[in-house]
Amino acid sequence: AKCHSSQKDELATRDFYRTDANGVRVDWMGSDEAVPVSQAGTYRSRALHSNHMKGRVWEQYGSETLRERKPDRGIRDEGDGGRGYYRVISLLAAWATAPFMHNNAIGPEICGRPANKNNDLYVSPYHDADGKPVANAPACWACDPSVEGRYRLYKASMQDLLHPNERVPKMAVLDRDIPVDIGPRIWDEKQGRKVGFRVVISKGLPVVMVGNLKYKALIDDMVLARTNYASVRSRLGDADAAEVKRLSDQILADPQRVITLIRAHQPLLERRYMTSSARIENEGHRFGQDLPEADKKALTAFIATL
Repeated sequence: AKCHSSQKDELATRDFYRTDANGVRVDWMGSDEAVPVSQAGTYRSRALHSNHMKGRVWEQYGSETLRERKPDRGIRDEGDGGRGYYRVISLLAAWATAPFMHNNAIGPEICGRPANKNNDLYVSPYHDADGKPVANAPACWACDPSVEGRYRLYKASMQDLLHPNERVPKMAVLDRDIPVDIGPRIWDEKQGRKVGFRVVISKGLPVVMVGNLKYKALIDDMVLARTNYASVRSRLGDADAAEVKRLSDQILADPQRVITLIRAHQPLLERRYMTSSARIENEGHRFGQDLPEADKKALTAFIATL
């Protein structure tokens, strides 16, 4: 998360536009263009949000021009409906906006470190690709909104940005079990109480598996696989249709293990039923990695002057 303060607006907008002698704004230091996420190579999940697409809650906030953009063929997830792009921002005052990238993942983690530990909401994002905590993970940085604090954070974030092979992977995982009651609760005469069907989403599950799973599409296909298998096979092909049918059979036979069963079919889910399968949040953006160290330091110093 960003480190906010009363200085933030001033720091983030100072000289955002330069003006010439006539007061005309010039030198924005950014193209303001939308580029395919595969070109930047960064975490793609936010570029693959779907709320602006037709029939979705924020459809009216997206233009037809946006929705008609060609899919980004450089990523494994579907980029249809105008998805799969990031907007290039200005470099002016970039030093005041670290950590970097659209998800603030490149650079140190920021936390408040409150005196009352009950108010400490920080959860370390440092996990490997399997969701296991990284040993000796970097500590979070206490929020310091001063100019000096912002500049220290900027330099550390630029170090992280220009040395991608040295980044400790970040991946958000659930820090506790999440029980979800599905369907109505009914009265059980034998037990003398109301009972229902509960699914527990397990602690340690990558958040991407929860937030990006297209539940409705998966459930629809599991039902069709039992009622109209030919339609599923014609759309998904023999192998994937058979696996959807197998998953449906397994869940019906043992509904209490639905999350475990779904995880066992993860490749299928990533291939067919996820808006984004990206996990590591601070990957990509390898521009500048091959520069000599002296040039990296010079670039860091130059951007700090903008």
